[in-house]
Amino acid sequence: MQAGAVLVGCVGSISHLKGQDILLEAMLPVLENNPEVQLIFVGSGRDEFIQETRSRAGRFVQSDRVRFAGWREDVPAVLAALDLVVVPSRAESFSRAVAEAMAVGKPVIATQTGAVEELFDGDRCGVSVPVGDTTALREALTRVLMDPDLRYRLGQAAQERIRQSFSLRESQKTFRKIVQSLIRRRGKERPCNHVAPQG
Repeated sequence: MQAGAVLVGCVGSISHLKGQDILLEAMLPVLENNPEVQLIFVGSGRDEFIQETRSRAGRFVQSDRVRFAGWREDVPAVLAALDLVVVPSRAESFSRAVAEAMAVGKPVIATQTGAVEELFDGDRCGVSVPVGDTTALREALTRVLMDPDLRYRLGQAAQERIRQSFSLRESQKTFRKIVQSLIRRRGKERPCNHVAPQG
């Protein structure tokens, strides 16, 4: 990676559902106008989709400013090297990729799917954009990439959010509350035993 480069990364399986084609489309003008910015895709997927996306990146692949790193076992090291993580999925459930990036203090831009807006606590701990909206994603990328202080603040807020609300201890507390609530409800619903009249 060149000195002074700003590295944008997308980590996870590469497919139409995960939206790497949307990210690339949003990134092309950003790459054109900002020579210090680079983009890396980490993960495996269908060869046909990867080749189509790689072909769309054109000369940026040849100049190593867009790279496809394939499957990696060292995801923590990959995340540590990134300046910005983008999760452009067309659909998600919880989005482990978002939570993992937040947990290590990385600023994240993600589409408004699954639990993203809950994870971001609005837009306090990350930037969310509508699904499939290339223009909104490009605007968010430009805003975050051009503002190192914003990237730092988002990363710090993201890490604190995961630590406070999604740690193992907090998960155990939440689970305990759910179980206790179910027990109380079960106790209220239990039918009374009536003694049948004799005689």
